[in-house]
Amino acid sequence: INDHGCKVFKNCLPAIALDLSKPWPSAVTEKPGTFVLLICSNTLHITPWECSEGFFRGAGEALASGGNLILYGPFKVDGKFIGADFGEGNQKFDEKLRSTNSAWGIRDIDDLVKLAAPCGISLRSKADMPANNLFLHFVKE
Repeated sequence: INDHGCKVFKNCLPAIALDLSKPWPSAVTEKPGTFVLLICSNTLHITPWECSEGFFRGAGEALASGGNLILYGPFKVDGKFIGADFGEGNQKFDEKLRSTNSAWGIRDIDDLVKLAAPCGISLRSKADMPANNLFLHFVKE
């Protein structure tokens, strides 16, 4: 984004590093309700649940009405692991994550939808991606 997008597109700002366990930096909080796109890739499964809470809380404050929130990574659907292998790979991956840190693990989309709702964010679509991952598209109301 920084090396290409910011040079080509005038409306593309440099990426902002976030620590989801802490309040978001002033580069975001000083511009509430102005961001039209937030992207989070391969993160929520390798962080404690509190980081998912902080992510949606911060996104709810940062996103403009109609703003897009994109999540990419492994997720459970209706409490079940998914994939071309009937979820076996993601189940093993989840077990490995939880053995590394018991606060980590593949999140269920339903739980994320429940977190997003009080923040004014709703799931619009999901798409299957390679390697048993999903692309989740949320929108700020």
